[in-house]
This record gives sequence, C-alpha cells and structure tokens, in this order.
Amino acid sequence: MGKTLAYLRVSTQGQDVENQAHEIKTYCQREGLTVDDWIKVTVSSRKTKKERRIEELLSKLRTDDILVTSELSRLGRSLSEVVLLVEKLIQQKVRLICIKQGLTLNGKPDPITKAMIGLFSIFGELERDMISQRTKCGLARAKARGVKLGNPNLPKDNRIRREKAKQF
Repeated sequence: MGKTLAYLRVSTQGQDVENQAHEIKTYCQREGLTVDDWIKVTVSSRKTKKERRIEELLSKLRTDDILVTSELSRLGRSLSEVVLLVEKLIQQKVRLICIKQGLTLNGKPDPITKAMIGLFSIFGELERDMISQRTKCGLARAKARGVKLGNPNLPKDNRIRREKAKQF
C-alpha cells in the first residue's frame, strides 16, 4: 500500500480547516490509516487549480496511494472539474475517500461510484448556486430598505489613501 494524503480546503480566512482535520483524523484512526502528508488550503474554489494546490496534490500522488478528504466539494467547484480530477485519480490508480458522502473510489473505473460522484458534484454545484441566489436576493432586499451596503469605512480609507498618494 502507498502513502495516504489528506486534502483540506476552506474558502475564507474566517474559516479554519480544523473541523475537516478532526473528521479525517477520526476516520483514519477508525480505519487504521496514517496520514503521511496534509495539504491545507485557505482559498476560494473559484481560484485556479494551482492556487488551490490541486496540481501539487496530483503531483504527489502515486499508484496505490490514498487521498482522503472530508467531502467531494473540497476538491472542485463544478461537476466537470470534479469528474476530470476523478478521471486522473483513476488513471493513477489512487484510492479516493470522501468521508461525508461515504464514498470510496478504489482506483478502478467503477461505474456506480463514478455516477455517485457525478451526482454529489451536481448537488454541490446546485447548492452553491442556490446560496449565491439567496445572498443576492437578501442584499437586494436590504438595499431596497435603504441599508447602505459595503464597507462603512471605505470613504475614510479612500481619503487616507489619497492623502498618502499626494504625499508620495
């Protein structure tokens, strides 16, 4: 058996990867696995694969390695992106474990698992789109009520920046 890598990602500095790390540690302990390498990332899923360290992750994985993540959505934002990543893992014969979905891809082209990964990816993408719509709707309602959106310190910050620019 090869090494075990864990991939953890959160989208903002206000979040931390510790919940994911705890979930992965608990799972690995229960399954008798030892994580050899942790890739912890704080970056939006909208960023490039390089910024999310997906390319680095793929370069570290070898045949018979295991990739553990708390959930499939940590690996990619869209269905097409996740499907491409899963295809690469299958080509490399890497075992993928997504804890929350209870998914294990055994490194072989298993059509049922691939279909389930596709479905979970679609639902993840749908959930993100719905959150985005609700957020936009909430902001529009707040704006209609006269709530001033944005950074309340922005006029002051801009004034200070202009003064510093003049001094420079």
